[in-house]
Amino acid sequence: LTPAQSLTMLQNSARAFPTGTGSDCTASTCGAGIINAAAATTAAAAAGPTVTVSATDAAAAEAGLDPGTFTVTRSVVTASPLTVNYTMSGTAAQGTDYAAVSGSVIIPASTASATVTITPIDDVTPEGNETVILTLTADPAYFVGPPGNATVTIADNEPTVTVSATDAAAAEAGLD
Repeated sequence: LTPAQSLTMLQNSARAFPTGTGSDCTASTCGAGIINAAAATTAAAAAGPTVTVSATDAAAAEAGLDPGTFTVTRSVVTASPLTVNYTMSGTAAQGTDYAAVSGSVIIPASTASATVTITPIDDVTPEGNETVILTLTADPAYFVGPPGNATVTIADNEPTVTVSATDAAAAEAGLD
């Protein structure tokens, strides 16, 4: 929940604060102030689940086209499916370094989570390891809770060429 959403829920679920002592509080003798935790919890559940993302297989590789996996999880399992939207970023390019993904995932009814698979594309460009970052986007149907993003790393499989001097003080013949 955002701070503003939390405040609204707490304000909407406030009940009377006793002016006297003990249990002598009635609607006519009490003012506002005590938060009804049960009502706040019910309001939060009615407002929608919190969704999170994790990299459940954070190590993908071009070699063998070894995929990486993100898992999107909702806090409350319901009898209805939930579509969760996301964006992709990182140093890897979608469609060039890994197969394009849709930008949303559906968590099926009566299920807590769904996966987004990152399938590397084996290119011939030596580029080093690259990252793929999935970031959940806000939607009225759910709250984005921490963590709201996760990272998969795609290991490159092109050989690296290294050049080193065997004689760092080399000179023309006879001058060395």
